[in-house]
Amino acid sequence: MTKKLLACFIIICLLMPSLSYANTPIMDGTPIIGTVFLDDFEITFSSPPIYFRNYIMVPARAMFEKLGIQIYWIEGTKELLAYRDNVFLKIQIGNSLAYVNGKETDMGLEPLLRNGELFIPVTFIANVFDLNYTLDKSKHGINLDFRENLYEYEQFNGQHYKKINTINWGISFFVPEYWEKVEGTYSTYGVDNDYEYFKFEPRVLPLDSTFNRSILAEALVTNLKYQYGSRIKDVHFSDRLFGEFLCRMVTYTFNDNGVMKKRFMYVLFENNNGYIFDGEVNDLVSFEDAQTVFDTILGTFQISKLTVDESSEHYLELAKFFEVGMKLDSKIYSNMEVDNQFQISGTVAEDSKVEGLHIVVSKGNEKTEYYAPVVANAFKANIFTPFGLGKHNITIMVEYADDSAPKSSEEMLGLTLDEIVNKATSLEMPIDAKKVIMKFSVINLSNDAIKFLLPSDYINYDNNAVYQQVNSLTYNLTNDYSKAKTVYEWLRSNYSYEPVTESAMLSTTVEMLGKTSGTEVDLAILYTGLMRSMNIPARIVRGTNEQMSHYWAETFINGRWIVTDIGWEVRYKDDQSQKSLKYFNINLIGHYSQFKKTEFLPF
Repeated sequence: MTKKLLACFIIICLLMPSLSYANTPIMDGTPIIGTVFLDDFEITFSSPPIYFRNYIMVPARAMFEKLGIQIYWIEGTKELLAYRDNVFLKIQIGNSLAYVNGKETDMGLEPLLRNGELFIPVTFIANVFDLNYTLDKSKHGINLDFRENLYEYEQFNGQHYKKINTINWGISFFVPEYWEKVEGTYSTYGVDNDYEYFKFEPRVLPLDSTFNRSILAEALVTNLKYQYGSRIKDVHFSDRLFGEFLCRMVTYTFNDNGVMKKRFMYVLFENNNGYIFDGEVNDLVSFEDAQTVFDTILGTFQISKLTVDESSEHYLELAKFFEVGMKLDSKIYSNMEVDNQFQISGTVAEDSKVEGLHIVVSKGNEKTEYYAPVVANAFKANIFTPFGLGKHNITIMVEYADDSAPKSSEEMLGLTLDEIVNKATSLEMPIDAKKVIMKFSVINLSNDAIKFLLPSDYINYDNNAVYQQVNSLTYNLTNDYSKAKTVYEWLRSNYSYEPVTESAMLSTTVEMLGKTSGTEVDLAILYTGLMRSMNIPARIVRGTNEQMSHYWAETFINGRWIVTDIGWEVRYKDDQSQKSLKYFNINLIGHYSQFKKTEFLPF
């Protein structure tokens, strides 16, 4: 289960000033007071809800806090942000249209200002954050309740687990499906029979910044020793990582009225809250088995208002988005449907010093990167979603002037061809949480394999010189096979093989057009670029065995991939025993069998 901690968003929330509003509609006169209940308990507010134009209006900040929703006020644009459970809400003063995960949604009424508080319709909040509600218009009241928890199931370590949502605390985790809630508890689960005994209890402690996970763990153990004295023995501390949550783990034995039990305490500290999980077993369960089960549970732990589950719908504008004054001209929202590509455009503030945007597109283990330069404070780029049908996750980072310094050629000296290729195909800019400005998902509706048709930093075929060259060679040809063969023959006749030298660096498709020789990778890059420029899918493959690595190109023609090994073709073309075009459309299975490992490279 993927979890991303929104560190930047959390930090700015901790520093959030009091909300201030300008030019906000102000309600005059004596209002009708409304009432709000949550799970049948009345919520009290310093500024009570009001009934206005058939809406129950509640103070937004106070209501969000009651529901455990993270909030932040953007003074420059007079926007209120709220985040929880993969829902990102943006409300703007003077506008009845809000944005839910980037999508325009009508609140029904503009926000109102009363007693220094911003009021919005409570039914809108309920609909956005998935709350059931019952209206009593005669009494101007509303009763909210969290929707019934429908169990989700997953399998871990060969065992079925069910998801537990403790909504009021804003956390979730999975427990073995046969565990039941312990009677008389809020959210303690376990099993107690003649064969096994497990108990697992979560706790959430609101604290302050004077704590951290180590201090909290020490304090909890001190309290235990004060309470139970010598009944607590064999205390051990260790640090663990579950997903992206750091955890201080404490194990100890506990004498429970003559019955020796083993206890596991997991202590996390996030956003000034302590999250403590107490696990307990008796001698029916081995220490190793107990720790495996409890570790599995912790590995599924999520904080709904701090984490993004990228397998679900999500959209976020992080702190950096507002710091650089970013504004979007194009419509972007979560799970937006696209057909292999979409456009992103907008502006940044004049004093932002942003020179460009790095845009990372990922789906599962596949990943590609695009760059959108910022010119005169504006940007515009077409982003491809090349990994077929389904959800693609998008991460956008800002780039400043000192981020984009070119690599020194000295860094490449003395490297093998494999090392040069590995450097070239790795992401130029790793994900840096401090520079992330947006995260969202789109749904690609096309299953076309455009991955091997796109231009890239090295396969930069979208260039007039490339089109002129292929057109001069293939203008009178009508099918892809004859085009691919003609271009292959031209490369064989006009290029020579170049061994890797100490100063070797990879050339792009355009650069290779100005040369007459290249390494087997350079030749594959040139041929692949020429193929893609004719809308023929092409890819570069590396084969490795104990003796060597080798690189070649493959093209997708007439419904199948064919091997077009231009590197070996050029290298051995002067061998008198070699017939013409020995390595064009050779047997793919036979070629692959020469190598222990083959891989498609992300050029």
